[in-house]
Amino acid sequence: METGERNFLWARLMIEELWRLGARCFCLAPGSRCTPLTAAVAMHGGIRSVQHFDERGLAYHALGQTRATGLPAVLICTSGTAAANFAPAVAEAAMDRLPMLMLTADRPPELRDAQANQAIDQVRLFGGSLRWQFDLPCPDDEMAPQAVLTTMDQAWRRALGPIAGPVQINCMYRQPFLPAQLPSTLNFSWATDGPYTVHRPSIPLPDDGTMASAVELLRSAARPMVLIGGLRSAAEQTAVRELVHHLRLPTVADITSGLRLGRPDPCCLAHFEMLWKQPSFREAWRPDLILRIGGRFVGKAVELLLAAGCATQGIRVQSHPERDDPFHLGGLVVEGELVTICERLRAAVPSAEPVEWLLAADRRMADRLTASTGEVAAARLVEADLQTGEGLFLGASLPVRHFNTFATGDGAPVPVGANRGASGIDGTVAAAAGFAQGVRRPVTLVLGDLALLHDLNSLALLGGLEHAVRVIVFNNGGGGIFSLLPIADQAQLHERYFFTPHGWRFEHAAAMFHLPYFPADGEGSLREMLSRSRRGGGSCLIEVVTGPEDYKRTMAELTR
Repeated sequence: METGERNFLWARLMIEELWRLGARCFCLAPGSRCTPLTAAVAMHGGIRSVQHFDERGLAYHALGQTRATGLPAVLICTSGTAAANFAPAVAEAAMDRLPMLMLTADRPPELRDAQANQAIDQVRLFGGSLRWQFDLPCPDDEMAPQAVLTTMDQAWRRALGPIAGPVQINCMYRQPFLPAQLPSTLNFSWATDGPYTVHRPSIPLPDDGTMASAVELLRSAARPMVLIGGLRSAAEQTAVRELVHHLRLPTVADITSGLRLGRPDPCCLAHFEMLWKQPSFREAWRPDLILRIGGRFVGKAVELLLAAGCATQGIRVQSHPERDDPFHLGGLVVEGELVTICERLRAAVPSAEPVEWLLAADRRMADRLTASTGEVAAARLVEADLQTGEGLFLGASLPVRHFNTFATGDGAPVPVGANRGASGIDGTVAAAAGFAQGVRRPVTLVLGDLALLHDLNSLALLGGLEHAVRVIVFNNGGGGIFSLLPIADQAQLHERYFFTPHGWRFEHAAAMFHLPYFPADGEGSLREMLSRSRRGGGSCLIEVVTGPEDYKRTMAELTR
């Protein structure tokens, strides 16, 4: 074969095998060196791909789809800094154990470490964030095509677990990238309709002794409590919901668990974040055992509760073997498939009597919050406006905290996404767009002004989406969360180096990307704009203007 023919054959084998493995999200960034891979995607009859000019936004779009579906999205880019722009999303995927598969085109060996144009070290680009990396050589007649297939099979398996995360296949190509005439058929056949290699991973389950220890701890505790962190699937959410409903223990469900909204269990403390700010509550409620299920938590109060170490015993239920113990509390780790563990606990642990004074305290706090204003009231209005069949994506910093702390829980049950692995503000718009495509429903995105400024060009992704994204930006003039931190007491330092005031509005940004724009400067106008934004049915941008000290002032009033 000629060089172009070999390039195209290998690329088509790679894309076809990934399709057979289950890949459905292919994200392409324009570039020359990745021409064989791009052409292979374009010629595949079943693939609907996403193209975006910004590799950073493209990677977050892929991550949003993965967060919704649990399957690795496939990213394709050219050589050089194109791949480097994947790095923030790679860090997020690694921290949050989300599968991702990158096909990064590269220069051939003779152009490496020789000061050739657009030739950086792509092999060590992502450091320890990768679950697996393979440097695929230039297509060669000496290497059997079956080796290309098993490489894709291994990449898919490594991305999915047992500790899911990002995988990179670095693909070297020499010119010409394609043959003069592109063949319409693939000169290779599989033995079956499925992938070349079939991996059937076993489901890890804890042994009977570990389960017996967990049951005994729960049975003997006088004041047990349940903390639910991030959950990955509807099956996990259902199993945890049924366990909590059976146990009837005081429960805190994080916003990323999927159990915080949509009329949660009666024993869930919706406003634990606010209750824990009260010294009298902290004195009165000191659990002696904490059962933690799922991933990490948004809430500061949960962190403070754990850091205080008031519980003498702890049980952590997790689906991976990594250390998930930032406060080094130790205790019993029950590792394995969450659904089965929850079912076994539900069968073995008797129901408790609800702690009525805790539930009454939570109801009183809910009553106090009805008089809140500013961003707190705006978040609750957005929650009330959500409808069944939609989704919610929350930006890092204040928006995800607003919903975790202040949501009533009485609205529609909707899937919730948020980048809470590395918890950066990078790529929030792009991730929400991917999330909408993954959950296959319209999504409301709530984010801050700095997060939107950080990802403005990803608004370009919203125009071609099958499922609309309604962007709601809380514009407090730049970095309002810093007003809550100790640095705010150093007024000159805070104003100049942390608050980052900008004085910008987003009307013209919306116009640039052909998005309907709805401004709101109070609860009444926000309610109207939420209603108006639904009439068009497509993606749009709602800007909620608040003051830089608004949230700090509201919190001071609520915690008096």
